[in-house]
Amino acid sequence: MKQKKWFFGAVVLVASHQVFASMDVDECEWWAEGCNMASYPFYAPANDTRSNLLMLASERLHFASPFPQLATDERSSRATPFYITRLKTTDGFDETGSIVIPVDAQALMADARKMSINLDGVALEPSYTNVDGGRWVSNNPATLQRFFKQLLADDSLTDEQRRALANERVRLLRDSAEESALPALPFPADSHAQAFRDYLAGIDAFYRGDFSNAETPFLALKQSSQPWVAETAQYMLFRIALNQIVEDAVDDMGMFDRTKSNKAAAALALERGDEYLSSFPAGQYVIRCRDCTAVSIGTREITMR
Repeated sequence: MKQKKWFFGAVVLVASHQVFASMDVDECEWWAEGCNMASYPFYAPANDTRSNLLMLASERLHFASPFPQLATDERSSRATPFYITRLKTTDGFDETGSIVIPVDAQALMADARKMSINLDGVALEPSYTNVDGGRWVSNNPATLQRFFKQLLADDSLTDEQRRALANERVRLLRDSAEESALPALPFPADSHAQAFRDYLAGIDAFYRGDFSNAETPFLALKQSSQPWVAETAQYMLFRIALNQIVEDAVDDMGMFDRTKSNKAAAALALERGDEYLSSFPAGQYVIRCRDCTAVSIGTREITMR
């Protein structure tokens, strides 16, 4: 009974001191095979960040404790006997817990050849959410491939228009700091080519963090006659509002400060998320939109407290 009281007191003490933080221990490089990570079985600043997060997840999601059972001979040892072994990687994730975004490099290169597109300088490799996080997570070879598919499927585009639009999308992936060549191209007003060009202008501004200039073309493109552009524009409006929630939510040290989250942007994100789901109940972004809507609801609840 005394042991239980001590353990509970230790947890409360650690949890009540928010100034402390755990750290990443170098002894296990993302839990390499055969590497055990020493860690106390309660939340402690000395623990590796990942062990504290695992315990939080175990408590919240009710899965088995990540700590192995103690062997009899270890109970009398002066050394810390607690440790976490490397977890089995789930399909679709790497060992860091990052989502792997695959790309069919051969199919992408085949589509590029159909439009005479040079992919030199483009890394045709899977991307990872822990490396390419934030708003840049969608600027990857997989989304480049989807854009190519849309260009090839649109019979209203000429070969010249298709090639110019594809090259612009490659520029955004390879180096968005390069000067765009699209403004000089004469696309007919209200054409699908013009809609694709305005879409590219919008995502260019979005990835640069210029949300005001990103919003303008997407608002107009909601009514586009190009189906993919119209749907994607509405989803991008939702993403813009979602990013604006935390755009200025930082303290003097550059750390996230939830009290500075944008309440109006959170409400707008909910509104735009609902609008997308109502307009495209079977749309290609439904799952992502629902997940992110849940995040924006949580953010609004936090900022309203």
